[in-house]
This record gives sequence, C-alpha cells and structure tokens, in this order.
Amino acid sequence: MRKQVSRWVKECHHCQSSKIQNHIKAPLEHFSVPEKRFSQINIDIVGPLPFSSGFIYLLTIIDHNTRWPEAIPLRGITTPKCVHALITGWIACFCVPGDISSDRGSQFTSSLRSEIAARLGVKLRHTSAYHPQANGIIKRFHRTCKTALKARLTGPNWVEELPWVLLGLRTTPKEDYSSAELVCGEPLTLPEALSRSLRSSDSRGQSFLIDIGGRTERISVNRIKPAFFDPFQPVILAKPPPRGCPPAKQSHPSHIIYLTQAQPLSISKLCGPC
Repeated sequence: MRKQVSRWVKECHHCQSSKIQNHIKAPLEHFSVPEKRFSQINIDIVGPLPFSSGFIYLLTIIDHNTRWPEAIPLRGITTPKCVHALITGWIACFCVPGDISSDRGSQFTSSLRSEIAARLGVKLRHTSAYHPQANGIIKRFHRTCKTALKARLTGPNWVEELPWVLLGLRTTPKEDYSSAELVCGEPLTLPEALSRSLRSSDSRGQSFLIDIGGRTERISVNRIKPAFFDPFQPVILAKPPPRGCPPAKQSHPSHIIYLTQAQPLSISKLCGPC
C-alpha cells in the first residue's frame, strides 16, 4: 500500500510541479585564465544612486587578470550612453578587450551593442539569467565600492569622493600584490606616502645643505693664505677709485699702519708716505 501511494504521488504531475524538494544545481564553469592584461573584462551597472552632479548610475568595469576596477558615472543607462562610457572610459585608456562578460540587461543584449562589438572584434559573453553569482567578481566589487563611498561621504555628492575610493581600491594589496602594481609595475604613491616622502626629502635636503656648507667652508679655508703684519710695518694701500673705475694699485708704500695687535688687524694710526 505504501509503495503504491508513493508511486502514485511521484506520477502526479501537479504534485511534482508544486512540491519541489530536490533542487538540481548546474555544475560550476570556470573562467579561462586570461593570456594578457585587459583581454577579458566584466561590466555591470550600479544604480540608481542618489542624485549627484547630474549622475545617478555607475558603469563598473573590472579586469580579470589584474583586478583593476573602473567606475564611470552615468546620467542614464541607455545603450548609446553605456557604449560611449565604455569606449571613452576603458577602451581609450587601455585597449579593446577580447571578451566582455555581463548579465542579460537590455543595455548589454541590444543589437547596437552587438554591432559595435562585431566591428571591434569583441566577443560578448552573457551570464545565466537571474543568477548574479555568475558575475560575482564585479558584484563583489559593487559591495566594496558602495561601502567605501558610504564611509567617505559627508554629503550627497558621491561623484567627488569616487576617485579617492577607486584609488584606495586599486592600491589595496590582494594576494601580495595590488591591482595598481600589476598594471603600473610598481606601487602608486598615496597622499600620506607623498607627504612622508616630502618630509624625508626636506630633511635630506637640509642635511645636504649643511654638509655642502661645511665642505665649502673647509675648501675656502684651505685656499686662504692669511696675512700677518707687524706693528709699524709699511704696507701698500689702494686708493679709492673714481665711481665706475677699477681700483688702482700703488707701486710704493704710501702709508704706514700702526697696529695695536697683530691679529685681528686694527688700524691705530695712518702716517704719511714712507
């Protein structure tokens, strides 16, 4: 009896369609490892956000190889505006990617976008419908970016804070390297590092000037030949020249200087010619 009831329930179409207990999950598919930087990117749209300087959306882009993120403010999310932002904000800065992965939004599945992708030689990839986990690399970036913007905001103008948020995300080390290091080849200079570098440069410059001053003084002292005079010794004085003319030397002693002490020199009295 129990087996008959169980078989009858399993054969009931209405029961099987309304009482689903075993959910079948498709196996995960791995993204292929990009051969070079900027060859495979993911794009998505964030918004609507609070109105700021005329912008209410963000076109987000992230590179699969280096994890370099980009967020471009948008006034609307029509296909022409998204394509224009992609060309000016990413392709013009880096290169034409080989693959672009996105969800199935109308901005990414339109005929205009397919035509532009065909002309540029770009292969479009679309994730499963109603399955944001398939585009998880950029969905996770959305959460991090929103959290950072919220932490920095003191008013509604998030557009002004966006560049600083992107700078922080690009320079944050992940698995020993930041996306900025993988793109630029070396760590970027942050404002605090710049101020420390300037203070260090100032101290090094001050030390250099002190060292150079001491060297110059030693060189000058070594080149100086001090003159020693005895009291009542005849010396040759130069006449004060007319204005604009070089001083004229005298060929014979004209005056005698009486010194009160040898060093330093101090004139006690000038007499007539010898």
